Amino acid sequence: MYESVKIIKQALEVCPRDRTSRESQGRLPRSRACDLDGGADPPLQARHRGFRVPPGEVYFPDRVPRGELGCFVRSDGSSKPARVHMRDPSFVNLQSFSHMAKGAYIADLIATLAMLDPILGGIDR
Repeated sequence: MYESVKIIKQALEVCPRDRTSRESQGRLPRSRACDLDGGADPPLQARHRGFRVPPGEVYFPDRVPRGELGCFVRSDGSSKPARVHMRDPSFVNLQSFSHMAKGAYIADLIATLAMLDPILGGIDR
C-alpha cells in the first residue's frame, strides 16, 4: 500500500494542473471534417451525428495472442460507415478444426477444440 501511495503522489506531481480531465471531456477538435448543418450547439450535434470522414477505406491489422485481429472500415463520405468488418482470429482458426478432427475419436474432439483455444464471442456470427 505504501508503494502504491508513493507512485500515485509521483504521478500527481507530473500531471499538469491547468486542466482537469473533466474539463477537457467532450471537447471536439475544430476541423473541416466536422461538417455540420447550422444549429444551436455544434459540439452536441457532432456527438449525435458523428464526424464526416473523407470517402475511402482502411484496414487496420493488430497482432493478438491468437492471431491477427483486423478491422476494415469503408466510408462513403457521410458520418456513418458504409461497411465495417471485424476479422476475429478465433473464427479463422476454427476453420482448421475439421481438418484436425479427421480420423480422430469422438473423445478426442474436446481436446482438439481446446487446443485451438477459441473465444466464443469471436466465433458467434
